[in-house]
Amino acid sequence: EKAALSSSKATPIPRILIVGNTSRPTHEFCDKKGLQEFFGKKGGKILFTPIPDYSTRMQIWKRCIENTSLNVHELTHNRKFNLSILSHISAGYSAGTIRAAVEKTLSESKVEILRKILASGRQSELSTNDFVSALSKQNFCYQKEYKKFIDYANSVNGEKKRREIEAALKKEKDEIAGSKTKKGGPKKKRKPKKK
Repeated sequence: EKAALSSSKATPIPRILIVGNTSRPTHEFCDKKGLQEFFGKKGGKILFTPIPDYSTRMQIWKRCIENTSLNVHELTHNRKFNLSILSHISAGYSAGTIRAAVEKTLSESKVEILRKILASGRQSELSTNDFVSALSKQNFCYQKEYKKFIDYANSVNGEKKRREIEAALKKEKDEIAGSKTKKGGPKKKRKPKKK
């Protein structure tokens, strides 16, 4: 018996990492309780990745373009290319859709042509509209859908319950404070009326 116990301690227990990803957690076929039981118990994690804000989108555009081996700084010399505009118009798009738009716009052959143009000292002919065209064909997250994501994430990760408890405690505390001022709290002095 002792030998069996010591041998089981010597062999490492295999660790398994299961990663699930969905863009439709509120879909009718998605079992919310099943997801919570599977991923939420025994140290599991459920993560919500929000839609990136302006500054994050700016970094995503820059990184994705630079991953094609083009220098964003060199591209901005062209007045038709503006990274700030791309960051503004891509509100509501995920990082994956921005990356897909860059990949669709900057194919290997186009990148090679742009590199030759930039190496010769000329300005690139790449414009913001090239990316906008590719971006418009990607999935967009509307405000209504995004609110569903947030509500779902809050209900799954316990944030909703935490906020409810916080609100109840605050209400109780306010009621206690209100009853104290009514019973024996300091009375306000009235100013005499002027005639």
